[in-house]
Amino acid sequence: MELIVNMINELNSMHNLGLDNLPSIDRLPHDPQENPMRFLMIGGSHSRREGEALADRGHEVITCSRSGWRANVTAAKEMAA
Repeated sequence: MELIVNMINELNSMHNLGLDNLPSIDRLPHDPQENPMRFLMIGGSHSRREGEALADRGHEVITCSRSGWRANVTAAKEMAA
């Protein structure tokens, strides 16, 4: 969890995203009409599709994804650029 919080803090400071640094990882139902949530999706085509589904439900989604992307150091450096 500490790694996630550090990554979110770094992204907020670099790009002023306004992401909550205490992310919710529960699976409770949430009504986006009452309080839309902001999601950061990082990964391949699956994360892009999940982000689109969340956006369709009224949530705000920031997507950093590319088809065929795999989580490794080289891929992360290429995506960061």
